[in-house]
Amino acid sequence: MFFGGLLKQIRIERNIKQKELSDGIVSRSTISKIENGTHEPSFETAMKLINRLGISLSDFERRYMGEKSNSALEAYFKNIDTQAPHSFHLRKIENVQATRNFEENAMTENIYMLSDALWRRTTTDRHQLQETIQAVWNKFQLVENWNRTDLYVLNDLIAFLPVKVAENVAKLGIDKISHEYPELIALKASFLNNLGLLLLLDDAASESEQVFDESIRYLMNQSGMPNSFIDMISH
Repeated sequence: MFFGGLLKQIRIERNIKQKELSDGIVSRSTISKIENGTHEPSFETAMKLINRLGISLSDFERRYMGEKSNSALEAYFKNIDTQAPHSFHLRKIENVQATRNFEENAMTENIYMLSDALWRRTTTDRHQLQETIQAVWNKFQLVENWNRTDLYVLNDLIAFLPVKVAENVAKLGIDKISHEYPELIALKASFLNNLGLLLLLDDAASESEQVFDESIRYLMNQSGMPNSFIDMISH
């Protein structure tokens, strides 16, 4: 697929109009020409358009080249299970604050809002934070095809969603990982861990235990442990 064709495909998936994509970068007629393959943008313009889509360059390259690659934002969320949440989310905020000062990227703004909410989770009313994060979730509901970076953000977002919605998001996220990003076993388990914690907070201890058991199975299967040993550990 040529650059403009993929640009159009992702723009439609992310529910972005041509006018929104082109604003301040090129004219709307130029966007049409790029998407139709009759105009080739400069490298600088191409980077601005990709950035306006709210995805990373490597996410775009993965679709364009059919190769696996890691983006800065993907790496940014990769160690979420191995570091202390409190300090880790503080570093998230500091890094994103620096980024958003010079980068007009909807995803960066979403991550900033989410990271700030996670940082304030122990000191602010949960329902108040849910109202703040609702705007971020509203944007993700419009995206037809979640990419790798989306999945890392959605994993954190679960903490602020109603339980039924969170269960659906976790299922969709895990299905997406299974079909397109099978190497992200730890992220799959993290979806379940976050959902399990949300269920605990909702006084659904039995359902929470089942979810945590499933998370353990994902990680143990990845390590190559026999099923009999996994059964013993998870129960």
